[in-house]
Amino acid sequence: MLQIISSLIVCYLWLYCMSITITTAVDSRRGDDNIDGVLTDADADRYDNRLVNELPAFESMISSVVDRQKSRRRHRLTTTTTTTPLTPNQSQLRYIRQNHRRQRQRLQRQQSSNRPTNVNTVRDKPRPESVTSRQDIPKWLLFGGGSDLRKVDGDDNVEYEGYDGWYNNLGRPDLGAVDQPMMRLVGPKYSDGVYQPSGVDRPNPILLSEAFMNGEIGQTSNTGKTAFFVFFGQQIVEEILDAQNPGCPPEFIPIQFPRSVLAANGSLVPYRHSTGHTWMPLRRSRYALHTGLSPNSPRQQLNEVTPWLDGGLMYGTAKGWSDTLRSFRDGQLASHMDRREFPVYNDINLPMANPPPPSGPHKWTNSKQPEQRPRLLPVKRLFRLGNPRGHENPFLLTMGVIWFRWHNQLAEQLTAAHPYWSDEKVYNEARKWVIASYQQIVHNEWLPILFGQPLPAYRGYDHSVDPQISIMFQSAAFRFGHTLVTAGGIKRNRDCSSVDRLDISGGGGGGSGGGDSGQFNDRIVRTCNSYWKPVDHLVDNGGFEELIMGLTGQPAEREDNVVVEDLRGSVFGSLEFTRRDLMAINIQRGRDHGLPDYLTARHELGLDGGEDLSGQPIETIANRLWKYNIELSPVLADKLVKIYRNRTDKIDIWVGGLLETTRTGPGELFTYVIRDQFRRIRDGDRFWFENNNSRLFTNDEIKRLQSLTIYDIIRSITDIKFGEIQPKLFQLPTESSNPISPECTEAMSRLHAYDCLTDPVLNTTERCLSLGSVSRQRVVNDGCTAAHTYDYMLGSEWSYALTFFGVGVFGLGCLLALKCMTARRTAVNERLRKSNSRMKRMSLSDDITLAQEWVGKREGLRPVQINCKSSRKSIVVKLENGQKPVRCIDLREIRAIDIQASTNRRQDYLLLKVTNEYDLMLKFDSYYDRERFGSKVELFLEEIGVGRERQEIDLKTMMRTAYTKENRQKHLEQFFRVVFSHAFGGKNRERLNVKTAQQVIRTELTQYEFADALSMRPDSTFVQQMFALVDKDNNGYISFREFLDMIIIFAKGSADQKAKLMFDMYDMSRTGKLTVDEFKTMIRSMLELANQSISGQQMDEVIGSMFRSAGLRSRQELTFQDFQKLLGEYKDELGYAELNFDVGGIQEVAAKSGGQTTTAATGGGGGGGGRQRQSALLRANDTLIRAYSYFGDVTDRQKKQTLPTITTTSTTTGTTDQKKQLPQQQQQQHRQQMPISLLRVETQESRRSGPEWLTVWKRCIDEYKLEIFWITIYTAIIVYIFIDKSYTYTYLREHGGLRQIAGLGVTLTRGAASVQMFCYSTILLTMCRNILTFLRETFVHRFVPFDGAVSLHKYIAFWALVMSIIHSIGHAVNFYHISTQNPDDTSCLFREFYHSSHVLPDFVYWCWCTITGITGVLLLCLVLLMYVFAIQYSRRNIFNAFWATHNLYPLLYILMVLHGLGRIVQAPIFYQYFTIPIILFTIDRLISVSRKKVEISVKRAVLHPSDVTHLEFKKPVGFEYKSGQWVRIACLALSSSEYHPFTLASAPHEDNLSLYIRAVGPFTKNLRQTYDPNNLGSRPYPKLYLDGPYGEGHQDWLKFDVAVLVGGGIGVTPFASILKDIAFNSGLNRQIQCKKVYFLWVTRTQKHFEWLSDVIRDTEDRDQSNLLTTHIFITQFYEKFDLRTTMLYICERHFQRISNKSLFTGLKAKTHFGRPNFTVFLDSLQQEHPMVNRVGVFSCGPGPMTSSVQEACETLNRREGAIFCHHFENF
Repeated sequence: MLQIISSLIVCYLWLYCMSITITTAVDSRRGDDNIDGVLTDADADRYDNRLVNELPAFESMISSVVDRQKSRRRHRLTTTTTTTPLTPNQSQLRYIRQNHRRQRQRLQRQQSSNRPTNVNTVRDKPRPESVTSRQDIPKWLLFGGGSDLRKVDGDDNVEYEGYDGWYNNLGRPDLGAVDQPMMRLVGPKYSDGVYQPSGVDRPNPILLSEAFMNGEIGQTSNTGKTAFFVFFGQQIVEEILDAQNPGCPPEFIPIQFPRSVLAANGSLVPYRHSTGHTWMPLRRSRYALHTGLSPNSPRQQLNEVTPWLDGGLMYGTAKGWSDTLRSFRDGQLASHMDRREFPVYNDINLPMANPPPPSGPHKWTNSKQPEQRPRLLPVKRLFRLGNPRGHENPFLLTMGVIWFRWHNQLAEQLTAAHPYWSDEKVYNEARKWVIASYQQIVHNEWLPILFGQPLPAYRGYDHSVDPQISIMFQSAAFRFGHTLVTAGGIKRNRDCSSVDRLDISGGGGGGSGGGDSGQFNDRIVRTCNSYWKPVDHLVDNGGFEELIMGLTGQPAEREDNVVVEDLRGSVFGSLEFTRRDLMAINIQRGRDHGLPDYLTARHELGLDGGEDLSGQPIETIANRLWKYNIELSPVLADKLVKIYRNRTDKIDIWVGGLLETTRTGPGELFTYVIRDQFRRIRDGDRFWFENNNSRLFTNDEIKRLQSLTIYDIIRSITDIKFGEIQPKLFQLPTESSNPISPECTEAMSRLHAYDCLTDPVLNTTERCLSLGSVSRQRVVNDGCTAAHTYDYMLGSEWSYALTFFGVGVFGLGCLLALKCMTARRTAVNERLRKSNSRMKRMSLSDDITLAQEWVGKREGLRPVQINCKSSRKSIVVKLENGQKPVRCIDLREIRAIDIQASTNRRQDYLLLKVTNEYDLMLKFDSYYDRERFGSKVELFLEEIGVGRERQEIDLKTMMRTAYTKENRQKHLEQFFRVVFSHAFGGKNRERLNVKTAQQVIRTELTQYEFADALSMRPDSTFVQQMFALVDKDNNGYISFREFLDMIIIFAKGSADQKAKLMFDMYDMSRTGKLTVDEFKTMIRSMLELANQSISGQQMDEVIGSMFRSAGLRSRQELTFQDFQKLLGEYKDELGYAELNFDVGGIQEVAAKSGGQTTTAATGGGGGGGGRQRQSALLRANDTLIRAYSYFGDVTDRQKKQTLPTITTTSTTTGTTDQKKQLPQQQQQQHRQQMPISLLRVETQESRRSGPEWLTVWKRCIDEYKLEIFWITIYTAIIVYIFIDKSYTYTYLREHGGLRQIAGLGVTLTRGAASVQMFCYSTILLTMCRNILTFLRETFVHRFVPFDGAVSLHKYIAFWALVMSIIHSIGHAVNFYHISTQNPDDTSCLFREFYHSSHVLPDFVYWCWCTITGITGVLLLCLVLLMYVFAIQYSRRNIFNAFWATHNLYPLLYILMVLHGLGRIVQAPIFYQYFTIPIILFTIDRLISVSRKKVEISVKRAVLHPSDVTHLEFKKPVGFEYKSGQWVRIACLALSSSEYHPFTLASAPHEDNLSLYIRAVGPFTKNLRQTYDPNNLGSRPYPKLYLDGPYGEGHQDWLKFDVAVLVGGGIGVTPFASILKDIAFNSGLNRQIQCKKVYFLWVTRTQKHFEWLSDVIRDTEDRDQSNLLTTHIFITQFYEKFDLRTTMLYICERHFQRISNKSLFTGLKAKTHFGRPNFTVFLDSLQQEHPMVNRVGVFSCGPGPMTSSVQEACETLNRREGAIFCHHFENF
């Protein structure tokens, strides 16, 4: 309670005091006759007297309360200051105590105001000279003669000036804002009228600098200007103008070193000899991008700061920057913790300008000697200032510290006077006063010194005035100050005792000046050697105040055309060129900005009174305009004539304007431009301190501001006392008008005093006192250090090389890991195989040896059994299961063999080399196994009498020299080609060289090779008989001549010769007779080929019937004549048979003797056969079949049992001139034997209109035309994206600038990057399996090959990899280019990447310190990892590793998103490609995840020889499907998440599901290996995941009376399910609508029969109603030669006539050779079933086949008759 009462009392007393103050002020205002409302002196006296009278009572009233509540009130104050906060009462008391002293001071000011006014006397206003302490000055300024009563309560309605210049002019808010184009006083004169620099034909800038601006340093100012005046002027430049930053992208306009300058000056051009450059680099200024596009809009340069005098150099030009400078306490700027009089260090890495300081001793370099290599120093060594370039030199930094201190002092006084003000309020008020102070000093104190007279009087704010900086002001006029800049700054102590040391020559500079070494002169700070390291000069040993005192006593350089070498040849530069010529830059910058020539500018500004001086001689112009400088240096006139050659239109504004300089200051041109600029700045500023309408200041405050001088500020912020510096700091001290202390007056008079013009208007000359100029004698040992260059790649060499080397090593590491994992997998499989082998060896006899045969590099090893059979003198090699012999090495005629044993580490290889055989190379489990087998072989060879020779040989040599099966196959192909080219003769014989001919002639076929050519078992009777017949010399081999003789008989032999060949094949006793047993052997051999057999009774019945028909009923032996009788009258047709073989390059021979179609006719030779031409081959085959049909002449009962109701009589091949007609009687007899059918089955040869490779291409295009179409579209999109982005970054984004630095590398990388994004995005679409499955069942699948998603996935991945490599290689080049660039250039190009100004963004930075670089490296490594493990080798050997690495794709996309967020070149655009694919992919994945996964056990796995794997597994509960549907399975042993589609081969009624999977890809091959019993051992079958069923199935076949099912290749699988369904329905005798089903299977080779045979056989057995008719078409008949083609064709037809079964399959299904003619077949259906109106055609297979079916249906549908409804699927 006491605390509350006390607080209330304090508040009451404070309000009471305030009310007294306000009442007094109001009373005073009421009695005031001043219309401006300003307190008069009498009012102030009355106010002061009243407060003095009330003071004792006031003090006694509050003293007790204040004592008790002092600490608590302090705690409640809004902020805390460094001193004890003053309460409102205390501040009032303090003011009252000082009031009497102010009254005395007012009298003194009134007396001093009566002095006469001149240019150096400030207006008649109250002056604060009577203020004696440093704290009194800010108090006087803020509060005047009393407290700041107007703002006691805080006026929150005041509009403070902004930071960026916006909304200063409310009518045009952007007028005077930052980054706005500068204005022009005269029109631009670009060389092309748009943007190319002007003055391309003007003299070299360096030449002009050397000729007109070179001279002796140390000349003193004529008007007594001080060095303080000069560097204060530099601060003004930084305040209103900043166009130093180069454009982005950088455009270079370098300046070449003229030979004449180099020859004349030699080593005096330091930047030439120390850097080795022949050009001085210079970049063009920034400009507005919307300008420079046409003559109507020429290029306009930008001013990056505001043109207002708004404190930008103190507070920055942005609110964010300003906030970093603040302490946010008491409205003050942040100060150093130890030295509060200095700003805080830049420990937050503000982007302050930080070029490399010149080489020299500096604490940051830890070096006492100059360094030969420049470096950037840490930016944290600098202060935080509003001006980013405020640390250029110690003198400029001094000005920044002045205003820093002035702000904090004002803020301190405002806080003390108004403790309840917030920090923001105090800060803004202090800033307002600082800005006003600056405006006052610049316009009313500095500019009058520059011009010799003040600007016109201020008449108020004019919103129509454009304050923007003019380009002539920036590029030339205001650079006039360069001629005043001194070569250094002098430090002086308070009593001037240090001036005696100024003339002592100092050493330690190590510059180019040379000279004797001596003590280092620490009283002079050399300008050229102090660039960008100014802090030490200010903070150590009172350097700040000493520097101010020195600069105020140091004369500026003389007003002339000479510029000190510190600017003219040794101004700072970038790392690659640390010293430059600022005067040459001035000239080149004017040309860059399109300035006209000097005389044009004067004329357009009206400075010549309308007179055109361009036609005057240059001497006349010099005498008229440059007289002062010509008088100072008469040689200038000769130089002008020599350089310009009287071309006055080639004079640059900077050169001509500088030569105009007068004795007192700038010449007419520069004066006009500068005065105009500052007038516009003042009049157009709404926040100008003298503008009453802004409500920023009262009239009294304005008057006080008008009285403020820079001297007052210096006195206030430093400890400099009265008399230690002169009052007018911009002019040298004098003894009268600008006095200084007696000690300094004496010292300066003694040191250097000269007569100067102190008042140009009144022409007043006084004796100016100075410390002397910085002459060459004073800095003889402190010359400007030499220029140096810098290699930006320095330090990045190893990181650059190691980075890309590391990526390469990572890729090799992936390959090595792949190899190691494969080796490990192989080792595991090898251990398992050995274990199985050991188990199997226990059950085998000792004669059998288990090993692995090395077949060749491609096929590798295969497990085999080797058996040495002494009885047959042969070595038999079988597969490991022992079922199928793969080769038999016959040693009966061999004298000796070579045995080679490997000498590798394990010594486990053995090779047997036998003549006429390819080498048998075996690998054993151990050295012991090899040697045991070797001993067994030697004993075997010794037993059979075969010699051997054993030698040890290196394994690599053994493999390289081995004669492998692959080599043997090549020789055999050559052998067959030569044989058939000779057999078919003519001009197409194979042309051979001598070596090849010898190899062919020496080649001999073994029985196994002969059997392999026939695709038959080598131990079959047919093969043995045929081999024995051909092997005339009985040496166990078929020679070239023997094989050729046999082929010639088949090709050109007569009917008797061919019949004799057949007879001799089975005349095993060679007696010229065939016994009945031998004839039975012939028939049985035919059955044996198809793995079929008939009973002995059936055989006897067939033989008896055949003999009776031929009149040979009682014969036990058959002579050749009897055999001819069995052939009957058809044997004559054998003479027409000419085999149409196709071996390698012999297709042309076959084409000449072959036709196009094959016709099967029914009845007595009816059908279409008689209407078409047939070759001799076709007629011979037809005759043979008709002849062998004799054996089918059985009883009607047998005929009904063996022949179907609807049959085909024959299939013939080729065309001929005219088919021979059978005798009328024979044809009639044949019609009576066969049921009449109108069904026709024709085959047709694939038409070949060119060489084989062209045919292959045509077939490929036809088969994959949809895939090719979409791939072409996709490729076109890729090409378009690449070209579009490449073109964009080559021509349309020149302003981006990256291409200028990195060249065409950017073009390639950006194009590749866009294609990458497109590819990596669209590849997700190929992974949306659920969506693709759904679309596949729609009509869209007819236009989009969804089954080719995997192929498209690979294709997209290929392009993604290619573009990734291009992108990476391009960036390897780009990284080099970027890492070797100036950091300013890279900063402008990559604005999203900030780095401290002392950090060089080298390769390590770009690659390892940016998100783009890091993610890029990670992406490249991840891509290498994924692609290495995605190659065929990996998928085949370590499928799990492939799947695991491929599932890293989420990480890939995350890194790609992060990669683009770096925004190095452009904003992220990946989302444009990625959004839709990722949404679809996510939906697809959610569908997959939502499915219930149940592990299903495999009940049976069968590996068929044709690489088909049969899996049978239990049907899940509730799983319902239709015939022909398909499922997706995942093998848990491979990957639980990788599903692949396969068609169900089981029928819906079956309890188990069946799949037939052909091993054609990595997954299917790995699946086959997984279920291989040899690999499983005793382990159970791996389980499966099942997904499905999918597809509509082919159940619609039931809805048609006649249905045709066409399956191509493996596409027959869905029809296997339908066949089972047919068999099931037939077994149940169900009545269905369909009355007839034709099943046509089109396949390349009969090797794929075995897995489907059981299904078709079961269907045929159960088909009681003859519902199904099957035809099998072998398309390889015309395409590849093997000897079996003709023989098997004959045997097939023979066997079909005998047993009504196929010789190959044992089925009733007919086997045809060639491609089916669907049009003929479907057309015959209309005749076969005339009452059927609609026929259902269902096809599944490759695109060309289904297209042929579709074409046939469309052709027939255009005719009258049945409608063919085609439903097809492609796989």
